[in-house]
Amino acid sequence: MLTEGVDYLYFPRAYHSGGAVTGLANSEVAVIATQRYLFLVPEREVSLGLGWIKTRRHWFHEAATELTVQGALERFLANPDLTIDQVETALRDLVGPGEYVVPLAGIAKLTVWSRFLRQVRFRQHHRRQTQVLALRGKANHERFRDFYAAALT
Repeated sequence: MLTEGVDYLYFPRAYHSGGAVTGLANSEVAVIATQRYLFLVPEREVSLGLGWIKTRRHWFHEAATELTVQGALERFLANPDLTIDQVETALRDLVGPGEYVVPLAGIAKLTVWSRFLRQVRFRQHHRRQTQVLALRGKANHERFRDFYAAALT
């Protein structure tokens, strides 16, 4: 059985920005962090361009009901038979390749700002821009910092 805080971290609501190559993109995401990956599961994406705004909302369908991203992830993580490998495989398949699956081995720089405007900043080796993750609250940033203490630069 996996233990939150030891095997993985789960943040039901966070904000992510800086992932788009052009324009400005911000996302409301749920975050699941393991020792090998940072999964940003989008709930709502907002892209701004010259003269346009695009919003996209994500959810899951189960039978006749709609399930929020947070509800689906919480139900998934509640399975007592899950292993960390199963979690990572399922999330890689769910989110797919792209900016929302961040392998820790591919991060060139990872920092946690705990001053005013708390945020996690990371830059991947193959990208020039720094991405920002706001985890909502001092305690969440401290949990993240402690979980990734060895990887922080």
